Amino acid sequence: MKKISFLSLLLILGACELIIDIETPPFNKSLVINSIVNTDSTISAVISRDRYVLDNSIGNFGVEHIEDANVFLFENEIPIGQLTFQEEDDEFNFVNGYFKIDHVAFPGSTYRLDVSAPGFKNATVSTIIPDRTAGLRNLAIEEVPDEFGFTSYKITGILEDQVGEDFYEIQFFESWNNPIFNDQGEIIGTENVFSTMYVETDDLLFEDHLWDLLIFSDDLFEGRSYEIMVDTWVNDFSRYEDEFDIDPDHKIFIQVKSISEDYFNFFNTVALQNWTSGDPFSEPVQVFSNVENGFGIFAGYQTTWYQIDL
Repeated sequence: MKKISFLSLLLILGACELIIDIETPPFNKSLVINSIVNTDSTISAVISRDRYVLDNSIGNFGVEHIEDANVFLFENEIPIGQLTFQEEDDEFNFVNGYFKIDHVAFPGSTYRLDVSAPGFKNATVSTIIPDRTAGLRNLAIEEVPDEFGFTSYKITGILEDQVGEDFYEIQFFESWNNPIFNDQGEIIGTENVFSTMYVETDDLLFEDHLWDLLIFSDDLFEGRSYEIMVDTWVNDFSRYEDEFDIDPDHKIFIQVKSISEDYFNFFNTVALQNWTSGDPFSEPVQVFSNVENGFGIFAGYQTTWYQIDL
C-alpha cells in the first residue's frame, strides 16, 4: 500500500505543469557607429545595427552591417561632406564594407557624425581630437634572467605629462627580418615581420591593462613625469646570422598615443570586461558608448613612435 501511494504521488507531481507568459519589452532596433580616427589617415566608419538578446541570426560575427546609411561629417560644426560606402578592404579588415571620406582629422578639432538609415532613428556622435602628442624619454631595455634559465626583458621610460587632463595608450611591437626560402631550401630574400608584444606590469596604474597595451589617465601624476616599467619577452634571432647569414635587424617599437576621453572610456571598459569575463562574482561591465540614439564609439588620437635597437 505504501509503494502504491508513493508512485501515485510521483505521477501527480509529474503531471503538474505551470506555464507563465512573460511579456518582454518591445525591441527598438538602433544604429551602431564605430569609428576611431587619428591625424595620420582619412576618416572612416563602420555602420551596423544592434541585435535583440534572443536573436539567433548568424552573420559576420553576429553583426548586420548597414550599407544604405547616410553618413555626414562635421568639423567644428562646419559641414565637411558625406562619407561614401566602400566594399571589403583586407588591409584594414573591413570585411563587410565601411564608409569613408577623403578628409584627415586635425589636432584640437571637434568632429561629429550624423547617421541615418531607413527604419532607424537618426543617430549622432561627436569627439575631440587631442591637441598635443605624448612625450617619452630615457628609454632603456634590460635583460632579466630567471632561475630556470629563461630571459625576460624590462623596458623602462619616462612619460612627460603636461598640465591639463590627458589620457594615454602605450603599445609595444617587435620587428625583424625573416628569411624567405625557395623549394630547394635556399634563402632567396627576407621579409620584415611586425608583431605585437605581450607585456606584464606590477604597477597598479595599469591593473586592468589588456595583454599587449597599457591605457591610463594622468590623474595620479598630473603635470609631472611618470616612469613606465613593463616586463616582456622577445624572440632570439642570434641563429639567423650563424645559420642563414642574414641580419635580423631586430627592433622594438613603442607606440604612444595621446587619446580622447571617449577613447579612454571605451577601451578601459573593454579591458575591464575582458578581465572580469567568466567571473561569477563580478558585476557586469557595460562597455562605454558615446552615440546618441544608438550605440558604438567615435573617438580619436595622436601617435608618437619610439624605437629601441636590439
